[in-house]
Amino acid sequence: MPDRVAPENRIERREIEAWEGPKPPSWRRAILGFLLGVLGIAALGALIAVLVPERLAEMRRQILDRPFHTLWLGFLTQSAVIGAGVLFALTLIGLLLTPAMVLLALAGGFAGYVVAAYAFGVGLFLAFGRGEPLSIGARSLAAGLGALAAGIIGLIPFFGWLFVLAMVLTGVGAITLRVIRPSFFVGDE
Repeated sequence: MPDRVAPENRIERREIEAWEGPKPPSWRRAILGFLLGVLGIAALGALIAVLVPERLAEMRRQILDRPFHTLWLGFLTQSAVIGAGVLFALTLIGLLLTPAMVLLALAGGFAGYVVAAYAFGVGLFLAFGRGEPLSIGARSLAAGLGALAAGIIGLIPFFGWLFVLAMVLTGVGAITLRVIRPSFFVGDE
């Protein structure tokens, strides 16, 4: 290194073997992170089920009755939001809006995952012969079951992330149907 950059007495040389680098997380920390993530998703699903039970029930029915319809609409919605961010960036003036579109896509995806995890939990309840959750406790239990089952399936290599992506898009589609009610789907219901 030249002396004009740093004098020789300020340079410390180390052998590469002495460098330890990043360490992989411990199993305990990974399991704790997984459980905290499941609890967080379950708590958010339960909170939404308590605050707006009818709206969440409507989105859940959409997901369970027409899963591929909501999946396709979620794909279109996320594509439109992300594509809008790219188009805003191309205008240079709208470059300031691009981070907002990215945040909107991330927030929408997270909300979609929470809604889909709740719907998945209710779907599992229905598959095991239980009725629709009507009490706060049953809704919370459905949210927890859906979050845990989705989290465990998400751990499967390759297929897990495809399942999580499908859940995110399905949830986004249900939210889009609830909030925007696209007019080109009016005749389908």
